[in-house]
Amino acid sequence: MSRIAAGSVRAGAGSIRLLLRSAGPLAWLAVPLTVAAGLSHALVAVGIGLGAEALEESSLSWSSAALFGLALAVMAIVSVAAQLLGQRVLERMAATATTRIAECIGGSELATIEALGGLRIVDSVSRNVAALRRGVHATLGLIYSVAQLAGLLGALALYATPTMLLLTVVVLIGFQVQNRLRARYVGVAQQAEAADARVAHLSRHLVGGFRELLTSQRRRQDFIANDLEPAAKELGPQRSLAQATAIQAGVATAVALALVLVAAFIAPLIGLTSGIALAVFVSTHAYDALQGVVTYLPMIGTAGEAIVQLDALSADLKPHRRGAARGRPMRDFRSIAFQGVAYRYAGEDAPTLGPFDLALRRGEIVFVTGGNGSGKSTLMKLLTGLYLPSAGLVLIDGSAWHIEDQRGLFASVFTDYFLFDGVADSTAFDPGRAAALLARLQLAAHVRVTEGGFVAAPLSAGRRKRLALVQAILEDRPVLVLDEWTADQDADFRAEFFDRLLPELRAQGMTIIAVTHDERFFDRCDRLLRVADGRILEERILTGAWSASGTGA
Repeated sequence: MSRIAAGSVRAGAGSIRLLLRSAGPLAWLAVPLTVAAGLSHALVAVGIGLGAEALEESSLSWSSAALFGLALAVMAIVSVAAQLLGQRVLERMAATATTRIAECIGGSELATIEALGGLRIVDSVSRNVAALRRGVHATLGLIYSVAQLAGLLGALALYATPTMLLLTVVVLIGFQVQNRLRARYVGVAQQAEAADARVAHLSRHLVGGFRELLTSQRRRQDFIANDLEPAAKELGPQRSLAQATAIQAGVATAVALALVLVAAFIAPLIGLTSGIALAVFVSTHAYDALQGVVTYLPMIGTAGEAIVQLDALSADLKPHRRGAARGRPMRDFRSIAFQGVAYRYAGEDAPTLGPFDLALRRGEIVFVTGGNGSGKSTLMKLLTGLYLPSAGLVLIDGSAWHIEDQRGLFASVFTDYFLFDGVADSTAFDPGRAAALLARLQLAAHVRVTEGGFVAAPLSAGRRKRLALVQAILEDRPVLVLDEWTADQDADFRAEFFDRLLPELRAQGMTIIAVTHDERFFDRCDRLLRVADGRILEERILTGAWSASGTGA
């Protein structure tokens, strides 16, 4: 057996082992049921061949016909049951793989997700889970085809052993030829897939950046000429892939004809005259089974690569995972202190921000200001527990809390917020309170309250942020963090926010930390922190005192 064939057999065996290990009891039932379906198919084909021979000898009986009808019924029942159970196995494995990745994502850290890239994770999961689904289907198909082929050749061996050996040789040669041809064009298929992915990527840019392209003829022409057109030209491998497919189809037809030729003509010419009709039927169905083997093996190989990539993604997501803290009650606090807290971004030349020394007290309104890239957002992510410090301590009421408890203190609206349709806890959702907040933030005409969340018409950027604020308030966390929240609000609503809404929220027991550049409203806070070059350079106590020590305490 050649290395190519041996590799294919190993891929098939590995996929069956994975199927049995991962899909649980369903797979242990699906595999023998699929084997039974393949054997029953072979039995029916053999029955047709034996019936044809009996007709030649005028010896066909009603009992034989009844037996054949029973075999047909068994094949139909077993095949349907195998397909239904196989679909359950496929769904189970796909769900297991997706859940495993989702748990890894949910247990990972923001810095890890940012480093890997959100779109890369989504693309990897969707693409590889789809490949895994196809691979599970192919594994069951391979089991079916191998069982069918074994049943056909085994039955023929009982009636015409020499003819069976001759057909087996043709089957093996045909498998080798088709498998080598498939392996030869694997590179072409990969190039075609990469070209498709490149065009799909640029198409997303075309749609996502349509507004910018529409308003800039120069950018539009540059994008089409230098990006989209070259990528379209790279679709050349598709033509080669079509040629390869045509050649493979031609070879497959040749193998089918060779099997029939050997069974119907070559075998009788060399003196193998017994079981000719049976051999012809066996050869026809053996070709179908052989095609199944050759077709399914590449899909199994692709599924194996998908499993490797999913495992690699899981490994990338795991390094910074911490133990889950399910069911931990929300805690209150009196003070939060940073002692020499620093954060180093990944990479050799990446900056280190901090150390930050900071003290926050319950019930304060604190504004944070600073230029672009000064470290404001990093400071907020350290405060809310989204980033884990590279150095230093975060002390809450004088002790280091579990990271989930720290995160549980904060509701936030960051600049890159995501607006969910539902709320964090639908069981505790109060539609009346939600409606009142919508009215308070002038959203009642644009957003409708449902049993577990909101339904909104298309909203402007400012109104989307207001809805995000409504959702954050409804979480009832002790601290509200707002990152440049007023940037998309009009002048009147900015004044409403600083002069009335913030005092109202504090009166409800909230501590507010707001990143803002609205200097004319700086006197509305209790303290103003100024951040530059990754440090808190000064802290303004609005009662009149200033600190320029760099400690921010």
